[in-house]
Amino acid sequence: MQSISLIGGTKSELTLNRWAGSYKDTPVYKPEIEATGVKGTLFEGTAAEAIKLLPKMINIGVSTSLATVGPENTYIKITGEPNIPHNDDNVNIRVYSEHVYMEFKIYSKNQILTS
Repeated sequence: MQSISLIGGTKSELTLNRWAGSYKDTPVYKPEIEATGVKGTLFEGTAAEAIKLLPKMINIGVSTSLATVGPENTYIKITGEPNIPHNDDNVNIRVYSEHVYMEFKIYSKNQILTS
């Protein structure tokens, strides 16, 4: 990803789809997503904006931005899914320029730890 970003004119995008309820205690939470059962957008903006709103929930976005074109130039879209398992994430990362295109699709099933 860093090599592509050195080419110039590079863009970086991250799309994250996660259970909507995991954002309940954040400023981006939309209760209507869970109430209607319809997937919806929780956040669209730069990684820098996402870091301010979601400092504990956007680690992969921060990492992507630091490895590519920086937090001010990395676009992030977070969608809330009412019917996805509560501990699963679907992540899509695209880094591209006029001459090169790279895409990562990541599915993460997080294990919930109990004490």
